Amino acid sequence: MAVLHSPASVRGLVAYSNSDIVLIAPAGMECSGAVGADATTGLSIWPKGARQPGPHDRGAGLTLWYDPDCTGCQAGIACPFFPRFAASLDFPCSSGVPAGERTVSLGPRVTAFEDPPGVHGSGLPSGGPYAANGVVGIHSSGGNTSVFRATCTLPQSQHAVCTVSLNDTISRYG
Repeated sequence: MAVLHSPASVRGLVAYSNSDIVLIAPAGMECSGAVGADATTGLSIWPKGARQPGPHDRGAGLTLWYDPDCTGCQAGIACPFFPRFAASLDFPCSSGVPAGERTVSLGPRVTAFEDPPGVHGSGLPSGGPYAANGVVGIHSSGGNTSVFRATCTLPQSQHAVCTVSLNDTISRYG
């Protein structure tokens, strides 16, 4: 599988998949995937020997949620980054960006976020000793719209892994 980065930046990384979506992460980790009847798709990756992290667990992990069909699910993934989009689906956002979370627009339909250590934000996982870096995006093509949210929560020494993983996610799903 091609990852669009220099060979040195992808050394030691592999593609994890649940057969529908792909997430780049360090080799040797555990993973779990799900595909719902409504086509909502998720993938979680975490260090071997640790337990699978939940949304606000304190551990390391990478996640990707992708939804091509379920409008309520799309709104849930897009909120609070794209409140007009969610409202256009008749699901207005009930809250804004969590306190302490930083966001940067990467374009009209892609936003990056960072939950610093200790901040329970939009990252899945977030709130532990590591920063949670993530991207949220909306992709429209041929009358179909899909929404994705990816998070990479690893020690600072592995920040470059997060950059490669999140950039690859944007390339694939944005």
